[in-house]
Amino acid sequence: MKSIKVKTLDLLEKLSINKELHQDEYEQSMEGYRQIVIENLSKALTMAENFGEIQTKFDIEKPISHIGEYDMAIQMLNMTTSEEIEISKEEFKQYVMDDWYWSQPFKNLAMAYTQ
Repeated sequence: MKSIKVKTLDLLEKLSINKELHQDEYEQSMEGYRQIVIENLSKALTMAENFGEIQTKFDIEKPISHIGEYDMAIQMLNMTTSEEIEISKEEFKQYVMDDWYWSQPFKNLAMAYTQ
């Protein structure tokens, strides 16, 4: 199966739910990221104040929000005049299964900051 027809409102609802879940996961990972940045800066400040090694660079990857991709798809669905639309297998994977090209790296990083 290469594509299917879906009800526009059903797809819109699923995308909205997935967007909320992504937003929550992003916010939680940002909180963990902030804590790690604060800890690293605090340690660096202590070292600098005590004439130790001065560290100014940190290898900490910042989480990236992909809300814009959800918003684009949601806006397109809001603008359509069709009650049903045809979506490809790849679009189904992204919009319904919430499995985007960036999903696994995003989840891995989020997990690192929320454990």
